[in-house]
Amino acid sequence: MKLSVCIETIFTRRPLLERLDSVAESGLPAFEIWGWKDKDLAAIMDRKEHHGLEIVNLNLDPPVCLLDGDAIPAFVRGVRESCHVARQLGCRRMTVHVQDVPHGAGEPWYSYLGDGGGRTQHRVQRDNIVRALKEAAPIAEDEGITLLLEPLNTLVDHAGYFIGSSQEGFEIIQEVGGPAIRLLFDAYHMQINEGNLISNLTGNIGLVGHIHLADVPGRHEPGTGEIDFTNVLSAARRAGYDGYVGLEYVPGGDDVASLQFIRRVVDQVNRGEEG
Repeated sequence: MKLSVCIETIFTRRPLLERLDSVAESGLPAFEIWGWKDKDLAAIMDRKEHHGLEIVNLNLDPPVCLLDGDAIPAFVRGVRESCHVARQLGCRRMTVHVQDVPHGAGEPWYSYLGDGGGRTQHRVQRDNIVRALKEAAPIAEDEGITLLLEPLNTLVDHAGYFIGSSQEGFEIIQEVGGPAIRLLFDAYHMQINEGNLISNLTGNIGLVGHIHLADVPGRHEPGTGEIDFTNVLSAARRAGYDGYVGLEYVPGGDDVASLQFIRRVVDQVNRGEEG
């Protein structure tokens, strides 16, 4: 396992390009960004190559609401354009979000399914997601890009987001089929919404394309909350995961100091030592 730093949440006291300097100075090999349309990609490429860094993930930009079947052509255009940019940057992964449905803050993701109309609407919207991803998958595969479908928590940060459980995310990926669609398993979001991190992660490890980490509560650095990252990452490693682990947290204090705990954990996991 190797660590990557999301420079949208870490080293944010510095301008964007200088955050790449911070990643390199910290001795980590890779970074991630969210949207790309608001960034100087040529400058990022130059700074990335100067430091010998890898960019391992970016977001589809602009985001498109996949719940609406009429939006599929716009989604496919966005995937085509974003995949082209990702390939130019040497990035092999791209996160896809599916947008929101109207249910309230602090409610479980499944709360609006209590009546038949809600279940019917959910099925239609889910079918639209599957159709959109099936159309986009060959484009991504041709470009050598993996599209990462990301479930988000609906109880704290993303009220109304459509995919609030890893299980539904995995089911959608299985419906789509093919190697170009995988799940972004974010331990922070899934601890809030469903818990049971080890079983949910390892039971579907072949469908996991990337892992994100932040602790609960507060979305701060690992080691500040309730998640046992040594056990979670050790289980993922034993199950066969050897990809990048992205740090997408908000440091509670000094950025560099916030990295120390998780670096020790990953070193320990890579040596095969248990917690």
